[in-house]
Amino acid sequence: MFARFDTTWVFPNALCVEKLRNTLAQTLRDYPHVAGRLYCNQKTQELRIKLTNDSVPITVGFTNLPYATDKWFYNNENHPDIVDWLPMLFDPSGVDNKPLVRFKLTTWKKTGETSLSVAWGHVLGSTLMGLMLSISNYYQDLRPVMIPTFEKYLDPVPRIEQQYVYDTLAQVPHLGLHYSKERVHEMYNEMQSTTSRMDIKLDPADIMAIRDMARKSTEMSISAMDSLAAYLVTVLNKTEDVPIWRIYNVIEYRGAKSDPRSIYIPPPMTSAGNNTVTVHAKPMSTDRNASIGSIAEVIREQIIRTREPENLRRIVGLSDELFNKTTEAGHSFWWFPYEGAVGINNTFKISVHDQHFGYPDRTHFCELMLFGSVIFDPNYFFSV
Repeated sequence: MFARFDTTWVFPNALCVEKLRNTLAQTLRDYPHVAGRLYCNQKTQELRIKLTNDSVPITVGFTNLPYATDKWFYNNENHPDIVDWLPMLFDPSGVDNKPLVRFKLTTWKKTGETSLSVAWGHVLGSTLMGLMLSISNYYQDLRPVMIPTFEKYLDPVPRIEQQYVYDTLAQVPHLGLHYSKERVHEMYNEMQSTTSRMDIKLDPADIMAIRDMARKSTEMSISAMDSLAAYLVTVLNKTEDVPIWRIYNVIEYRGAKSDPRSIYIPPPMTSAGNNTVTVHAKPMSTDRNASIGSIAEVIREQIIRTREPENLRRIVGLSDELFNKTTEAGHSFWWFPYEGAVGINNTFKISVHDQHFGYPDRTHFCELMLFGSVIFDPNYFFSV
């Protein structure tokens, strides 16, 4: 399945279209793969991003929508006036020669605000925030904070020894099962039919109070993100018929430590691409899934274990091997939570408030995921 997600920045005044276009062209010299196209080898079903030097589409328009406040975005963030969607595809044969990203610049006629939306192909990984930070800096005639490197794409993938496959697969059990594209489509539609949206707004004081509450019941060093995720799990355990007994986590491994005895060196913090692994924690006992502190410990233990050099090497190696076999079969994995489980996207701090295009403290940001949105207050963010 070829997922996408959309992001929108809202500025109090106009952006210069010509300058934005030149800025994007300048940024794409640093991020050439963003202007590429996904290519599917019809014989092997192998997927690669080809550096085709194609254009990245930018749509310029206007809207008569009433206002662009955070509250409004909770239910309208995917409005066609704001976002040019990328299709959600289930078949690799449908990806050839399609843009991997689309931009849309919209003038809000009733408020004078401007929104810049990006429809982002998930195959490009978590490069979007770095790309947008570079665009914002170039737009202000500033130097980029970081020039990406491409170890993820160019370095050899580690191999896993046979004796470690069983124990490693227990950490990524979703990769042990794969389904036809037709079945994945059916499962996706079934899930959508029973999925309800839940909007939650927490201010900084709320988040810090949750973190402090969690830290009182653990001696382990846990983050605000660990604590917030744990709190939400306890809420679900109190409101849902089936308790959460297992957590799986999308974990970033850029900049993870390497083992001097190993030939595998994890990608550095500058590496572009999808440098994440989805890992399942061990099932929680009844006494651990009731306390915020205990659940936060489970989350942090999982992150620490995943980033241990040798364990990470095996997870990355096995994941790549199973990805290739599944793709060759024309099948896909199932990435979404099953009954009694919850998924967490535990990546590094998002620098959205630096992507202000010259409007610091007055830029609002909305990220639309598959089933909901995340609204960031312009004056606050926290790290994992």
